Amino acid sequence: ILDPLQEACEYWIQVMLEGVSVWIVPPTDLSRIPFVETTLKYMQYIALSLLVISVIYEILKSFTNEMYGNGGKSIDLILFQAIKAVILIYASPFILEEIIIKSNNALLGLIPSFGVNFGYLDQRFYDDITQATFGLVEGVGALIIMIFIVFIIGIALMIIVLIGGYRYAQLSFLLVISPLLAVSTSNQGEAYNVWVREAIAVTFTQCLHFWLLTLFVELFVTPTFWNLMMSLGVLIVMIVGPAAIKPYIHSSGVGGALVGTGRFAVYRMLTRSAISGVAGR
Repeated sequence: ILDPLQEACEYWIQVMLEGVSVWIVPPTDLSRIPFVETTLKYMQYIALSLLVISVIYEILKSFTNEMYGNGGKSIDLILFQAIKAVILIYASPFILEEIIIKSNNALLGLIPSFGVNFGYLDQRFYDDITQATFGLVEGVGALIIMIFIVFIIGIALMIIVLIGGYRYAQLSFLLVISPLLAVSTSNQGEAYNVWVREAIAVTFTQCLHFWLLTLFVELFVTPTFWNLMMSLGVLIVMIVGPAAIKPYIHSSGVGGALVGTGRFAVYRMLTRSAISGVAGR
């Protein structure tokens, strides 16, 4: 009965490492999801349309205030804010894709120079690792314990793969919502600053994961019992590490308060700001 369990664990580790090689190892490229780029174009058109309507409304409101002697925004200020918003509508996706993400990818390119080459994550690598891992033990009891440890490592790898996919979803959302947040910048809120910090935090999470994955592979390719235990510890850090670091990136202001209440609060705040900021110009 243990042989099928051992084979299942070997296959489990192989599949999870393949998932890691898909979502963690390669450089970030949002264009691999064509739907996101298409949606971004439509969001930019929508943002420009809303901006035109908002500017017309603000100009009419300014004229009305002048007629009744009430204070309000000057025409110069309205036009300045509109020009700034137009620039940010197109600059924000560029900042995310061409500056932040490409800086992250450049750092990823440096990590293999530390001595670990992920190009050998092939079938022979999986076979060598699993055979060496289960070759450490003798006896039924030790084999059961090793199967359990390898299964737990596979669970941790699965969570990391899910985190990698979730990170792509976060970046896609931040990219798509950026034009609407650009329109809302005239409200002098902190939403756009939160967007920038969140984009940096989410993007560079991959560097942290990739470096820790390097450490994991170094331990996993020389399987001793304590190396396996330490590699499991590395995977735990990969899971909880980014969440522990993010509050320091959002160290002040609205972003810091929201991260303290949960990461989804940041995205709720950004969505509300994108909608209410456009409507309330």
